Amino acid sequence: MAEIRQGGKSWFHLAVQPDAETLISDIAKVSRFKRQSLNFGLDVDGEQLQSEAIRGNVDASKSQSGAMWGGGPIETELYVSNSLDYVQAVLNGDPKTKSTDVANTTVYDGKFTPKGEQTGTTVVTTSGDSPGLTIVQPTTPGQLKITLDGASGPARVTGRRKRGPGSLDVIPMAETVTLDGTSHTGTTEGYYHYVDSLEFPNTGLTIDTDIDLDIVAEPGLKKTVFSARDAIFPGWTVQGVVGGEPRLGFGVVPVRTRLDVGRNIRLAMETLARMVWRRRTLVGGVFTEKFADDSDLKDDAFIPNVFFPYYGGYMEIDDNPTVFKNFRLDINQGLNFLEGSTGSLSRLPMSRGNAGRDVSASFSVYYAEASAATEDFIKWDERFRDNITSEVVIYMYYWTVAGKEYYHKITLGEVELTGVPRVPANTKGALEESLALRAVREGATAVVTWEVVDDAGWKAAA
Repeated sequence: MAEIRQGGKSWFHLAVQPDAETLISDIAKVSRFKRQSLNFGLDVDGEQLQSEAIRGNVDASKSQSGAMWGGGPIETELYVSNSLDYVQAVLNGDPKTKSTDVANTTVYDGKFTPKGEQTGTTVVTTSGDSPGLTIVQPTTPGQLKITLDGASGPARVTGRRKRGPGSLDVIPMAETVTLDGTSHTGTTEGYYHYVDSLEFPNTGLTIDTDIDLDIVAEPGLKKTVFSARDAIFPGWTVQGVVGGEPRLGFGVVPVRTRLDVGRNIRLAMETLARMVWRRRTLVGGVFTEKFADDSDLKDDAFIPNVFFPYYGGYMEIDDNPTVFKNFRLDINQGLNFLEGSTGSLSRLPMSRGNAGRDVSASFSVYYAEASAATEDFIKWDERFRDNITSEVVIYMYYWTVAGKEYYHKITLGEVELTGVPRVPANTKGALEESLALRAVREGATAVVTWEVVDDAGWKAAA
């Protein structure tokens, strides 16, 4: 009896194609992580051409094979690492985009004069205590790289790590680092958002002698920004494994995408593909049947299963922080295959229809109508009446136990209401206002920009 395959033995790899006609077959061009999914439904699709002939009876005649293609859903949680491939494809961001380093913060750079009754014991604080150095708090949480000229031995750091966007969303932490005897430098394991004190016990320093002290907070992160472009994404070559059996997709394009920020943050992409082959591999090619992926890809590690939690969601509307519920972003590319015959069962590349791309968002806010005209609040009914656009920015944050800060930031530069927001009295509790908005583009600004801060950044195309 043939093996009954199990869904748990499933994953996929992605490779960005240079154009819609080029199937990737070079393993060096593949993103070398197995990708987990909530639903990997990329599969073969096609049509049967029904005969309309009258053949002496009332029953259907045998069909004939028509065009073949592929498609289906690919749904995943939004992960802290290796999510840029999705973002670039959904927006067709410029593949030549270069990531930038998230800037360090110079916490202190200057002279330091040891004080204290015990030789070699000193404290740097933010409160004006001896020696009263003026320091700059890190703009982005970072590991503290501490260099004290001529010193070696321990340095004791106390501070706070970040656990939210608010000023009170911090957790105390402390550690001791060792200054190297040659470089006189030590680096913390934690990523500090606030530095409260820094102590140098038993470093052999001389009291009342100026020494060079350098403290730098290093986030160790990359920032990448993709903007939506009018051109059509050329497609992925997808090497899938479904129940242990390989599956190869060519020209796979996300044509509809939904991002849900609720209890879980999920990215669901409905795809179309020029072709999908079962029992084929990227390395073996489309002409060799394979019942298992025997390439080096099978030994790759999975993407770390660290996903953005719902509590890291943060929204600003026209620069005003806003409490929201159940944010949903929909991007419909308006794509389908070009119509036409080429003497082949394969479909032509994709084209955008007359409707163009549609970007919409929906979410709920609490109805907090103010009692006076001078109070700061948004009158959504009046914005609909006067057709006033708004800017909506949503962040998805994640902070590690060590305090490192990752995020996605999506900016909808101009959105307009598509209907009058309603506020029904359907509960004894807090009233909610449901908003449905559509992104528009009146100027040169992209309809959507998506900023990602992660460890690796984007590998720019040549």
